[in-house]
Amino acid sequence: MTQTPDLPRAAVLVLSYRTSAIVSDLLVSLSRTPSSERLVVSVVDNSVDDVEFDELMSRVAPFQGRFAQLRVTRSPSNGGYATGNNLAFRAVADEVFDWVFVINPDVTVDAGDLLDTVADLDVNRPDVYGFRTLQHGELQSGLARMSLWTGRTSWILHGEEPPSKSHSIVYAAGHCFATSRRTWEQVGGLHEDFFLYCEEAEYALAVELLGGRSLVLEGLSVCHASGISTGSQQGKSALTAYNATRSAAVLLRLHRRLAYHLPVLVVVRSAWAATYAVRGRGSIARAILRGLISGTAGRLGLRSGMGSPS
Repeated sequence: MTQTPDLPRAAVLVLSYRTSAIVSDLLVSLSRTPSSERLVVSVVDNSVDDVEFDELMSRVAPFQGRFAQLRVTRSPSNGGYATGNNLAFRAVADEVFDWVFVINPDVTVDAGDLLDTVADLDVNRPDVYGFRTLQHGELQSGLARMSLWTGRTSWILHGEEPPSKSHSIVYAAGHCFATSRRTWEQVGGLHEDFFLYCEEAEYALAVELLGGRSLVLEGLSVCHASGISTGSQQGKSALTAYNATRSAAVLLRLHRRLAYHLPVLVVVRSAWAATYAVRGRGSIARAILRGLISGTAGRLGLRSGMGSPS
């Protein structure tokens, strides 16, 4: 890959699952940034639906020519967040760029410029970066935390001190994060053992193995309509409960140094399932238990560029 230090470029990976109606809002905000002509935008449609794909293409068409490259790829199946974003990267891997931004379709750039924000950073540093986010009227730092005991995640507010890492993971939130292309390729992208949830937390752990950190970059701020891209904006569903539980267990198994948290996670999540059952929400209870079974007993894969689980 030829480096272009004077005029660096970035790939923007956008995964759309039945979100064609809002993708254009993200593209509008990106096209208004000063460095838009140096952005390689790669959109993947994960819907596996002809009507949805046609609608996405019609929404994207007006933005052709506003970026260095704008490519839409139709996934043959819905493999989830990690698989879709990895496909988006591969679709533009032949292009020259130094940075990778993963941005959900329910995000818009509120202020700042993508490439200006990373202009002074060393592409050889294996770090991952989050960005200040306005979400439901609350200002978030761009980082999130995950309890290793329960698997529960929460946002870290702007100005809030990140928690101790002894029993939690601090990571750049997955709605909008950046990393150098070199780091993305060293890590091997997002781990495809996850369908939904924990992918960005696992990426942060993989970055730590390279000596990197999860940091907040000032200079770029975004707005996030949380839940639209994952379908969880209406509250917890059985699908959400299943994937969140399964992914938390898979994460602890992938990184063996964290595996001692797994028995506690199983106990806590089983207790949650019992609570939902008592409250008459049997579908949620069953989904949690199925997630535990799949996450603790399912076969784990390896990621290209990552090597064996640590």
